[in-house]
Amino acid sequence: MIVDAIERLNKAGVCVMVHGKGRDQILQELRDLEERMPEWDYQNTCWNLLHQGHTRIKCSTTKFFLVLPSDLETWDNSDQSTRQFRIYFMCDNRRRTSDRKESSQRLHLSNHPGYILKRPQEFLNKYGDYILKVLIMMKRGYSNYQYEVPPLHTFKILWNCDPSVIGGHLTRDNLGPLVDKTIAYLQDLSPPPWKPRDGPRLGQSSTIGCYLDTNDDENTEGNLLRYVKDNRGVYWACQAHVHRTINQVYLDELRAFVDGHGGHVDMQQATLKVELNSPVEADQFRKLLTSTKHIFDISIKLGWKAMRSFAAGLFLDIAKTGTLALEVDGVTLDIQPQDHVHCASNLFADIRKETELRFITLLNYPRSQEQCVHVGGFILQSSSSIKTLCNMEELDFDLKRIGGRLFSKNTTSGFQEYATALGLALKNHGVSCVTKVSIAVSSWIVGFDPGQGSVVDMYTMDFFSHPSIYSSKSLRNLTVDLHDWDSEQQLLRLVESNTDLQELNISYYGGNVLECSESIVKMCHDSSRSLRLTLLDRMIDTQGRIIAQLDIQRRNGGNCAHGGSASNLDVDLLLWECDHVFFSLSDFSISLLSTAAQQHPLVLAFFTLDITSLSAIGIASVDNFLSQSSLQHLRILCSPFDLVLSDHITKVLQSIPWFTLKTLDLTGDNIDQWVQLWPPTDAPRLLSLIIQGTSSESQELSHRSALLIHRLIYVSPLVELIFKNIQMQDKNDWQLISENFGPVVAEC
Repeated sequence: MIVDAIERLNKAGVCVMVHGKGRDQILQELRDLEERMPEWDYQNTCWNLLHQGHTRIKCSTTKFFLVLPSDLETWDNSDQSTRQFRIYFMCDNRRRTSDRKESSQRLHLSNHPGYILKRPQEFLNKYGDYILKVLIMMKRGYSNYQYEVPPLHTFKILWNCDPSVIGGHLTRDNLGPLVDKTIAYLQDLSPPPWKPRDGPRLGQSSTIGCYLDTNDDENTEGNLLRYVKDNRGVYWACQAHVHRTINQVYLDELRAFVDGHGGHVDMQQATLKVELNSPVEADQFRKLLTSTKHIFDISIKLGWKAMRSFAAGLFLDIAKTGTLALEVDGVTLDIQPQDHVHCASNLFADIRKETELRFITLLNYPRSQEQCVHVGGFILQSSSSIKTLCNMEELDFDLKRIGGRLFSKNTTSGFQEYATALGLALKNHGVSCVTKVSIAVSSWIVGFDPGQGSVVDMYTMDFFSHPSIYSSKSLRNLTVDLHDWDSEQQLLRLVESNTDLQELNISYYGGNVLECSESIVKMCHDSSRSLRLTLLDRMIDTQGRIIAQLDIQRRNGGNCAHGGSASNLDVDLLLWECDHVFFSLSDFSISLLSTAAQQHPLVLAFFTLDITSLSAIGIASVDNFLSQSSLQHLRILCSPFDLVLSDHITKVLQSIPWFTLKTLDLTGDNIDQWVQLWPPTDAPRLLSLIIQGTSSESQELSHRSALLIHRLIYVSPLVELIFKNIQMQDKNDWQLISENFGPVVAEC
């Protein structure tokens, strides 16, 4: 077009100049560019061949291979049955600035006789374009900053190839004719049966081994070793070029250690399996692995109950070596939190943020829902073994592709469509045994049943931001993070609408755990349902700790009302580690605490004694658990009470373990009435004492109350004494109270 424009202008008598260049000079430069175009095209093709392709985790072969005729002498162009081919893998060797040996810088054939191709025409249909480009590059040669491909006529491609190993299939005499014959054969195919590509596409790398004619015990990697780079690239190289990057001394020590601990090191596949039976052995393994300077896919079996912090540190150090796939068997950690921080990735949450670890297999966890495989950002769970998964990086690719197309819809039908697509993808990858796929998105996590095409698991920090999930009515597991109990009724309606719900996990911050439990138990029995309720602490210092776990059984007929005892509600306390009661008590909560004290060691440390909602029977039952506790912080709401309850309240006060108390808070407008019932026990040694009235006017305390306060102050090493809304009937009692208090200021 440019030349035509110049010619038209010249015919019109216009003298054309471009950047000071005339017509003839411009035409000559265009001809020069046209002559150089094939070379540029060749350079671009070679660059793409060398720098694109399947440098992914589960590459079953090197991305470089030659396909040549098995025997030129028996080749007959007119007889397809004589056109047999053999495939030869090449060492993915790259330039290293630290290695000045010329022979160490080149791409070369593996020292292996190659493999006969099964179904050669089918193989050529898939890879013909790539094979042709590689052959042309090998014939001409190519070089850039990272690769050197020696021209075929130099025979340097046969570096380190032992004739006794490769046999007569490839020699200096037949290499050139074999390459020429294959190039001519592929170029004569018209039209070519393949699509242009620069290497095996995603999903095909793992199928190359299917075309190799091998014995059952023969490897399919052509004597090459899998080598994982710290940038997540995966390469296949010969032993000589892999070992130049390894600390051989530490590698030998690592192999000896692994062999002595029920394991095995496979250098060809870059995999390592080991059994560790103590923290000392784990530390030894950690040191050897990090010193070897080689990256393995690792399988570990732990033979002891590892503390969570130790296991997290061990796995983090392993991941920092560059490990991409980690399998952990026999984990029985002391704490298995499922709160808003840990429920998506368990103890690997921080590890995956800091390292390249992408695939994690967790086996033999205490909880069934934690027997899973982490594939990228997805969590696969199954009722059967899923140790031998398919090519996981290809599955990861497909799961992400499906999610990008469907997950953003955020509608009930969209999620059902997504779950169905997941099922098809898993079936195509041969893992239809997976029963649930979970994915974390921002502040919420959702689990899908790929077989049923439904949403079955849900966690959210923003309780009501995803109504489409809740309206599905197919949830089997729900984890909610509540900052308060204002939305308790909405939560109950949600639980009631999802009739297949089996597990409810509530992560809360200082809420009324007993009241919530009572409401859910009542709802379950009113609707004749079974449910497992787990309450999790989300306070900063104890985040993720399981407070309580209740197994609510289906009731055979009849309803229960608030006020029924836990023993009559078919509730099994699987775990009870609730150390606080901050709110008012009910007969149900008293019964629950009493049952917990009988079945589990009571860890109650913070307790609020509020009897305003208790019956006489409920008050009489409080001492059943208080006497077994080790209270440190006690708050008594001194509310009015009927005198007929005096004996019950006195019994409760007598059951308090006063000798363990550190803080005491007497709050209310009837402090004097409660002091009248105070037992003649040894006074506690308090660090904090708070006396406060709650009415608009100051409450006047009697001399008897002043004497009790004086006794508490006298025997206690107080660091805090607070009076709020309090006066003394006898003003001289202030002097009695303060005479032994020292420098601490009382707030009146």
